[in-house]
Amino acid sequence: MPIIRRRSLGRIALLVLAVWNTSCRQEGRPFGTGDPVKDARASLARGDHRLLAGEYGWWPEVPGLPDNRFVADSIVRAHGMRIIVKMSDLITTDSERMLRDSSQAYAERYNATMLAAEGQR
Repeated sequence: MPIIRRRSLGRIALLVLAVWNTSCRQEGRPFGTGDPVKDARASLARGDHRLLAGEYGWWPEVPGLPDNRFVADSIVRAHGMRIIVKMSDLITTDSERMLRDSSQAYAERYNATMLAAEGQR
């Protein structure tokens, strides 16, 4: 069995992430076309009003909601949510940090577009 160096593992992880992201885009999940505004409008046109969330540990997090927990919970109950990424809250690699940051940024813009279209923002 060949010995894999640590630097090679990082490159392999980035390659896997790139392939996963491409396959998700092609299948229309979780990052859709890569344009959160366009994807949110397409979801609304299909009648899908769910907000996007990431699960980073034990609880789902819905980016872009108000800080008031009562208001945020009522918005999630009204719209529902769809988990786009599940991962540990313990980030150990740069690729995990990139996935978390990119999924949060995408979900925040997507959710803001959904709420603005429905007059809730």
